[in-house]
Amino acid sequence: MKKIIALTLALLMSLSCFSVISFAEETETTEHLTEVPEGYIGIYTPDDLDNIKLDLSGKYILMNDITFEDSDYINGGRFYNSGKGWEPIGTYSNKFRGILDGNGYAVRNLYINDSSCDYIGLFGYVLSGTIKNLILINAKIIGKMYVGGIAGYFSGTSVIFNCLVDGLVSGDSYVGGFCGYQGIPDSVTENCYNIISTSINTSTVNGNNYVGGFTGKMESSHTTYDYQRRAYGKISKIEYCINQGNISAADDHAGGFCGLGSGSYFQYRGEHFCAEVINSYNIGVISAPYYAGGIGGYSARELLIESCYSIGSFEPSKNFDGIAVNSLRSGFLYYLDESGSEIPSEIGTPKSTDQMKKQTTYEGWDFNTIWTMDGRADYPYPELRDVPLVLPEDLTHKHEYTSEVTKEANHLEEGETTYTCECGDTYTEIIKKLEGHTYEEVVTEPTCTAKGYTTYTCECGDSYISDYVSVKEHIYSSEITTPATHLTEGIKTYTCSGCGNEYKEKIAKNPQHTYTTSKVTKPTCTDKGYTSHYCECGDSYNDNYTSATGHKYNGQTCVNCGKKCSCNCHKSGFMGFIWKIIRFFYKLFKINPVCDCGVAHY
Repeated sequence: MKKIIALTLALLMSLSCFSVISFAEETETTEHLTEVPEGYIGIYTPDDLDNIKLDLSGKYILMNDITFEDSDYINGGRFYNSGKGWEPIGTYSNKFRGILDGNGYAVRNLYINDSSCDYIGLFGYVLSGTIKNLILINAKIIGKMYVGGIAGYFSGTSVIFNCLVDGLVSGDSYVGGFCGYQGIPDSVTENCYNIISTSINTSTVNGNNYVGGFTGKMESSHTTYDYQRRAYGKISKIEYCINQGNISAADDHAGGFCGLGSGSYFQYRGEHFCAEVINSYNIGVISAPYYAGGIGGYSARELLIESCYSIGSFEPSKNFDGIAVNSLRSGFLYYLDESGSEIPSEIGTPKSTDQMKKQTTYEGWDFNTIWTMDGRADYPYPELRDVPLVLPEDLTHKHEYTSEVTKEANHLEEGETTYTCECGDTYTEIIKKLEGHTYEEVVTEPTCTAKGYTTYTCECGDSYISDYVSVKEHIYSSEITTPATHLTEGIKTYTCSGCGNEYKEKIAKNPQHTYTTSKVTKPTCTDKGYTSHYCECGDSYNDNYTSATGHKYNGQTCVNCGKKCSCNCHKSGFMGFIWKIIRFFYKLFKINPVCDCGVAHY
């Protein structure tokens, strides 16, 4: 048998507000998965949980606790739904067929209040789906027919494994802590099971008819084919479970596990086909005017119960049995009865408190792998080895409340003070309306153009204005936005830093020219250089003169301007001949004239 995860125990401890003894050495520990498995969709928020409705055949896994807040359910809240709260996943016409793995996390504060509607629960209608490793904490679920903490209608080859439901589940008919109805449709033609296993109900469950700690109605059936000598059993089953919640039916049929076991019993070739509750026990209070039992309310001999016991108390009831009314008896069934008669009832054997505390009382039970009496010191009865127990008295303690004003009173509406215990229990007290208006103040600061004032407004609509404050003075800063010239006026702009108001002033023209551009002309071999200055009106003048550079010859040609030297010493022909003679005499008499290009004539 699979081990229940240790986190379930931890959450139960947090719920009960004090320590719980468990089989820590024997219980296998499974940590939360920290990564979403392949093929699954991670659920992190209430909206993610709601979005399961977009694909009812998908596989989903919680990656943290999902906590609903009070604000989610008030008008304007995400899950207000006209005051009905959470809208169940899956409907009669569009059923959930997928997998939800709670991963050991909790859905907290789930709220549904729809007493006019059927198929109510976290899931409305599940067909051959799987819900596992899930915890509902502080659920409040109210519907009409087929109402359950986990599923209103739980049909087909569906499985609930390793789950816990805590809170309140209420309806008219077919109401269960886990599901309102548990069964398999006739269309299935093979051996199959609809199972709730290794789980705990601590929720209070009430209704008018067919009320159970786990399911309102369990239904099984069979199909036989005589010509093939073959039978198909379709069996609803609850195994390795504990009911710790108080179960009550206003009219009839209340049981610790099911209100009604229905269908048909058939035994073929040594096999039986019917609803079953095995290896489970009840410690909750069961009450109904008619048909009440510690395990089942009534079954018309169509509910097989095996290795179960009940120590829960019973309110006065007709058609009462310590285990179940009119069910099949398989033996190994015991219930607490202090009358001391020890006369076996139709279903189960009554035992005194002392007898129920002795292992030898439980004939035929497996105390090696399934049951133990070495668990909690404060619980002397048999316990399931792999399902931690939280006693009903564990869930009660002395509340110590802290108070907080959660809604301020005014002259129109009452206020509210909320008192909260560390265990999570809360209640509220009304604060009387205040006399007279209750005004809120809104201050409007003065500006450079308008007075300041205070507006007093009551939420009823009444208001008045007073406490005026004088207008502020403008504080200007200036900037020359257009410079003046001797042709045009300039502009200076003044801007208020408080209100942005501005005004402009003209700047007079300059009386003299404004020379804003200049041009430099470089000297040449023959002309001076200079700088020219220009005014925008066209006037100009020159200054900064520099001397002409003069010619610089390289041979007969000036390297700056390319001019040829005109001296006769460069001529050819007759004049060139005459000039050579002249140069001879210059040299003879040591006369040293120089040519224009700088060449000496000797």
